[in-house]
Amino acid sequence: LAAVAATPASDVPGRRTLDGHSAGHDVVDAKAEKAFKSSKANGGAKAAKSAKVYKVKSSKAAAGGEEPVPSPPSPPCDSRDRGSFLDFAETTLQGQIDAVCSNSELAEVCAGIRDLEAAGEKYASLPRWYRLNWKAMTLAYPAIGLMTSGSLPLDGLRVHMSLGLGNSLRLQGYPEDDVNKAYWSHWDVLSVQDGNLQDRLSGIEQYCKYTASEYETLKSFAVESFGTDYSLVQAFFGPFTDVKEGPFYQTCVGGTDIGSWLVRNDWEHHRREVIGSLMDGNVTEAIVTYAVWHWESLWAMVLAPDLTVPTLMNSFDVLLDTFPLGRLREIACTH
Repeated sequence: LAAVAATPASDVPGRRTLDGHSAGHDVVDAKAEKAFKSSKANGGAKAAKSAKVYKVKSSKAAAGGEEPVPSPPSPPCDSRDRGSFLDFAETTLQGQIDAVCSNSELAEVCAGIRDLEAAGEKYASLPRWYRLNWKAMTLAYPAIGLMTSGSLPLDGLRVHMSLGLGNSLRLQGYPEDDVNKAYWSHWDVLSVQDGNLQDRLSGIEQYCKYTASEYETLKSFAVESFGTDYSLVQAFFGPFTDVKEGPFYQTCVGGTDIGSWLVRNDWEHHRREVIGSLMDGNVTEAIVTYAVWHWESLWAMVLAPDLTVPTLMNSFDVLLDTFPLGRLREIACTH
């Protein structure tokens, strides 16, 4: 994200700047600390170097050399023939991870992936759709520089977003078959967006101010409704009276088109998942706090690097008590 974020205001008191260094925050998980140290270079020069190497490898493949990272084969258009989206997501994510880790030039990125996999072993008790979302994060966080540079397909992020959008139906009580169809439908829509990345239009400031306000409202809702404690990150990420001072707005409105795309599209699926959770008071707190901690981990990548993995893991830790595997039944897709 550091490679695509614009310029978070450096003159806001108590906030980290893009070139700032860690202020000695304790990292709450030793494995997580190791994972981030292995991967945080992807926000800077090493990521750019890896991306260049990756492109060279891909160009060699065209001349009969090494194979580039492939996109998954396009699934059939008829949803009845597509089968389980969760199976497709698993195959897609594992394929990208294997491709990264088979490239010796990307050894540091692979090390970050492996360390996050080890740190997240405790999430094996979550239902499959949340386990797959963790898997998407183990790829996306170490390899974000490759994804945003165009050196790695965006399929991993698209899986993450499709899962969140489909989960909105799941949280509202829809049967598994309908949820599966929703996953596929959202994958199709996101594929159109990814394949036809549009320039931001003249209303981008209004768009970003509105959605940044939605995010601040969600944080306030979490604190007021559930007493959620965000003191770990409050000094860096607000809340902000003027949302234009916050990293959400600045990353959405500034920087590159891919950075703005990442903020806008990722917010849409988390927003839908949160709203879906409001239908069931038993899960609302978990989904709301999951969403906020996830977004705080994105800002941490830029403003407080030592907090990146702890905040990311906070987002999944809150799911453990609410969604243990024994309390939910995964129903196979009937098509």
